[in-house]
Amino acid sequence: MKKIIINKCYGGFGLSDEAYEWLMKNKGWRVTEYLEDGNTLKDKSAKIILVGESWGIGKYWAVAETDKLRVDKDLIECVEKLKDKASGKLAKLKIVEIPNDVKWVISEYDGVESIHEVHRSWK
Repeated sequence: MKKIIINKCYGGFGLSDEAYEWLMKNKGWRVTEYLEDGNTLKDKSAKIILVGESWGIGKYWAVAETDKLRVDKDLIECVEKLKDKASGKLAKLKIVEIPNDVKWVISEYDGVESIHEVHRSWK
């Protein structure tokens, strides 16, 4: 079975500062910040960006795209260990298991997500 993290409340997928700090401490995820240009990361191999409170979401943000985070083994372990404490300010993260052979996509409405098997459609 494949584990995938989704958000189950209005708002959106996001991690808490506690989750980011757990990943740094327990999984060695490095933190970086933007250079003065506001676009370039100081450490391009880091997985976490220090953004301060200015974004209104917490001190940190993930470098990886959200879709990659959803199946990241380190993050799945973090959510399993921290449970509700892993969820960001506008999130309620949940791990869903699906069969390994299923091609999947996440559907979302106002931040509330569900996983669907990929199928064909035309408009």
